[in-house]
Amino acid sequence: RAAGTGFRYKKLTADPKGLLSVAVKAADGLGKLNVKAKAAEVPAIGLPLGAPVVVHFQSEHACWQARYSTPKLNTPDTYKGLADLLP
Repeated sequence: RAAGTGFRYKKLTADPKGLLSVAVKAADGLGKLNVKAKAAEVPAIGLPLGAPVVVHFQSEHACWQARYSTPKLNTPDTYKGLADLLP
């Protein structure tokens, strides 16, 4: 559903593939993407991650990509970071 300057998808319980929520927000040429998933079928990505991390997110209508050179948090169960600014 539309939410402010973006879109939001949220379930109280995970779908069979493990997706719990997706939030996409745009502001002043910048964007924010937050994805949460938890289930046996969610592929393990081997946290902590090596740098740089490149993330691709694709929907039926759009595609986003971001590069993360220096994470804010990179532990065995969580990765958080701010994407590099585009040149």
